[in-house]
Amino acid sequence: MPDISKYFDYAATTPVHPDVVNAMSPYFSECFGNPSSAHRWGQDAFTAVEEARESLSKHFHTNPENICFTGSSTESNNTVLNHFVMSYWNENRKPGHLIISPLEHSAVGQTAQHLHEAGFCVLDYLPVNHHGIVNPDDLSRMIRKDTVLVSVIYGNNEIGSVNPIPDLGNICKTRNVPFHTDATQFAAHQLVDLQKLPVDFISIAAHKCYGPKGIGALISNSKINIMPLIFGGRQEKAQRAGTHNVPYIVGMAKAYALLEAECDNRIHAEKRHRDRIFEQISTKIPDVVITGHPTNRLSNHTSFAFRNVDGLSLLALLDQSGFAVSIGSACRSTSIKGQQQLRNIGLDNEWTNGGLRITVGAFTTDDAVDELTETLARYISFLRKNTR
Repeated sequence: MPDISKYFDYAATTPVHPDVVNAMSPYFSECFGNPSSAHRWGQDAFTAVEEARESLSKHFHTNPENICFTGSSTESNNTVLNHFVMSYWNENRKPGHLIISPLEHSAVGQTAQHLHEAGFCVLDYLPVNHHGIVNPDDLSRMIRKDTVLVSVIYGNNEIGSVNPIPDLGNICKTRNVPFHTDATQFAAHQLVDLQKLPVDFISIAAHKCYGPKGIGALISNSKINIMPLIFGGRQEKAQRAGTHNVPYIVGMAKAYALLEAECDNRIHAEKRHRDRIFEQISTKIPDVVITGHPTNRLSNHTSFAFRNVDGLSLLALLDQSGFAVSIGSACRSTSIKGQQQLRNIGLDNEWTNGGLRITVGAFTTDDAVDELTETLARYISFLRKNTR
């Protein structure tokens, strides 16, 4: 097995916490009933789902009925965008106005583009600064009478910057425009209180937070009946058809309960390793820029652009040395096209091909950080000498 201390891709996914595994285990083979069944086996599973919903509602400070379980945050994002765009289209038979940032995860960006190309909405992109952060004043100017939804990512998955979601949400609230944020990365590290945060919907996933893959949620801050994306059943108040994934739902609730208990300690450790990486790479490697905001960013996230370096070659060399890093989102990390986000913050081709994301987590050590930065410096020097 690889050395887990050399795993530096926690923004892609995390190992499942042992306590989460233990919480999930009975629902694979002991309490295995279908929650929609009326008999004892089914009702025991139903109870587990509702207890998990209650646990998550307390974590996010919302009502249990405002939590809709999905298969992923990608599905959650698709669901909320399709709901508002298609509801307006069905009622008015003309496209509504959708606003997003150019640095959204593809689960929002590609979904919005698809709806736009199909003629169901007019799509506008908020400007971002060189850190990839949205200016609330721009949002105030761009909202129209026919704006059906604003969706802005909370913590960026590729460059780590954190957007001013409270300010953006207050603008939308004042203008009576629904506001959604993809909080997949942010909520995996920070506590989110929906009683204080002026958003209508957030998307989350378990596997960024030491929970299982294949389970997410769309959480609302208001009582809106969502148009289903998937049909064929009455689960989740007829908003998401399909048999409940009981073990994974239980696992997600446990993962977020552990986050609440350990949040301060996790953030302290993540920031310490994060800042160690920033310091060492800035010192050891020339022609490098930090991408995203240097401090207003996810606690476990570092990202860089190295001038005149091929990111795919660098990724392969680091992998051969046992290190797991990424050149961008895990959803497209094998393609250099994933560096579009670097272009959107003003970098040109001599920089964008050398983008790298290094994210830390539970098994990161000082020794592994030191070895990674030394190895990285050596490989970048090698690539620059041999590709001129």
